Amino acid sequence: MNGGLGEGEVLNPVNNAKTLKSAFDIEVREGVLTVWINRPASLNALRSGDKLELATIIEGVAPDVRVILIRGVGTRAFCAGADIKELAKHSVGSGVASLSAEARLFDAFLRCPLPIVAMVNGYALGLGLIIACVCDVILATEDAVFGMPEVRNSVPAGMQTQLLVDIIGLNRARYLLYTGAQLSAATAREAGLVSEILPDLDAIEARAGELAATLKSLPKEGLALQKRVVDSWIRNPFNANIEGNLYLAASAFGDATPANEIGRFLAKKSGS
Repeated sequence: MNGGLGEGEVLNPVNNAKTLKSAFDIEVREGVLTVWINRPASLNALRSGDKLELATIIEGVAPDVRVILIRGVGTRAFCAGADIKELAKHSVGSGVASLSAEARLFDAFLRCPLPIVAMVNGYALGLGLIIACVCDVILATEDAVFGMPEVRNSVPAGMQTQLLVDIIGLNRARYLLYTGAQLSAATAREAGLVSEILPDLDAIEARAGELAATLKSLPKEGLALQKRVVDSWIRNPFNANIEGNLYLAASAFGDATPANEIGRFLAKKSGS
């Protein structure tokens, strides 16, 4: 017997085992994969199983997808972090498992060869903020709020927060991590975290569509190689990158794509 179902659990029709109801809705349209975090009653906070599911979605993107958009359902939050109810029940063992799930999730985003755009409205806190950080572009509404509130629960932020330090600087990150303070969209833009600020969700949807069209128009292989280069900047010390990127950047010339694109540019320029 499976016993009663817990909050957010469903029965797997294959083996009748209890599992979490999916926290995500996905749609593919004209080469754009949109992923909605769909737990609005919990401000789109994610459980450990949700982190693994999102990693699997990003790892398993179909070959015809060119751009990924990630957003939260509702108007209150992009993602308010890890599920606080689950967090309260963690032991050391389950805490390690949850942080390992986060490590896999962030690795999936960083290794993904496709550009990923975060559409942030409302709260992007803790895990939600770091998910935004591992996206390539952050579009935010004017009322978006960014923060790392873990210290308030006596739980330090995970090692992946190093990326936040790289983006906004050590002292700004210290301030957020030590005080649990929050950044407005305008301050986050000033700090280099947010790419663009839009008035509201309708404006973000329109801008995301424009941006997706631009990204789709660029050579897929070139974008993938550029993402690998940037990923190496994030992961490796500076000196190691210099030598390693020599071959990685040069490998772009292994086929005719760069020559063709440069040729089109030169032809257009000479005709203007």
